[in-house]
Amino acid sequence: MKNNKNEIIRLQSIIENDRISTSDNFNKLLMSDLTDLLKDYFDFKDNLTLNIERNGSCFQIGINLLVTRIKNFINIEQ
Repeated sequence: MKNNKNEIIRLQSIIENDRISTSDNFNKLLMSDLTDLLKDYFDFKDNLTLNIERNGSCFQIGINLLVTRIKNFINIEQ
């Protein structure tokens, strides 16, 4: 019985890890979208790095970027 329980836990872990694995296409698309978004706020060379790690039932996403300038914005009241 204990052996079956361990097998079930192992299979659940494999299934969870399979769900969080991202394809190269996903990573490329996410990096492209983030680069486009961040260029609205910062000047930088294409040195963006992305790290996605599982943290329990959630994900921790780290974005690292060397910025040469923060762009100025004017607050527009609505």
